[in-house]
Amino acid sequence: MEIYTVESIENGKVILLPRGNEVRSITVSEEYFKEKLEDGDLLEAEIEGEKVVRYSILKDMKEKKRKENEVLLEQILNKNKK
Repeated sequence: MEIYTVESIENGKVILLPRGNEVRSITVSEEYFKEKLEDGDLLEAEIEGEKVVRYSILKDMKEKKRKENEVLLEQILNKNKK
């Protein structure tokens, strides 16, 4: 299984970006997901073509990344104050 970031959700389609290769995107139907997804969610998924075979939402990993990004933003803002 591979890790993906939910880039966006529009008109019943979910745009996924593979972790480490964010240039490439994969579009799958929202119907493959039982839970409601949000932009920025991290998933571990097995995808065959345009079909999601299995997946899990990585909530802990998303929260960790959010906190890391907050720290980086704070460092940038503090650096600009000097």
